[in-house]
Amino acid sequence: MILYYFLPGYILYNIIEYSLHSLSHSYKYGSFIYSYHRKHHIKHYPISKLIDKAPYKTDTKYYILSDGFIAHGLPFTYILFTLYNLVNKDIFLNLSFNIIINAYISDYIHTEIHTDGSWLEKYNWFQNKRKIHLLHHKITTKNMNVIDNTMDKIMNTYKDN
Repeated sequence: MILYYFLPGYILYNIIEYSLHSLSHSYKYGSFIYSYHRKHHIKHYPISKLIDKAPYKTDTKYYILSDGFIAHGLPFTYILFTLYNLVNKDIFLNLSFNIIINAYISDYIHTEIHTDGSWLEKYNWFQNKRKIHLLHHKITTKNMNVIDNTMDKIMNTYKDN
């Protein structure tokens, strides 16, 4: 049954990722999300050093909460709460599970993109994703999604060279 929700969960995750990442780059609308995400671009991975040795760079609070979790946790929780109020419990649980799995995979790939010597470097698809994402760090209004750039193409924010 959970596979029945894979495609809707995948699509919904990509919409959420695009929306939150766009807010992360909006000084006017992004508020605290913008402040936290800005560190990722300026402090941790400046244009002069987009790929670095492990471990992945981020600030943490209380040694467990990353900047990304702090910045996106509240809006993500609000989105899930809204979803909970729109659909029945079974649909909510299945979609939420798929969204969280997609978020984990996207975060993992994103970490590997910034990691020098990643085990994924031998794959052409990864090299392409890395090129597209690193271009985002140079032109921060482009390529908001990490894995699937369909939303970028729909919103005219995709750039591949």
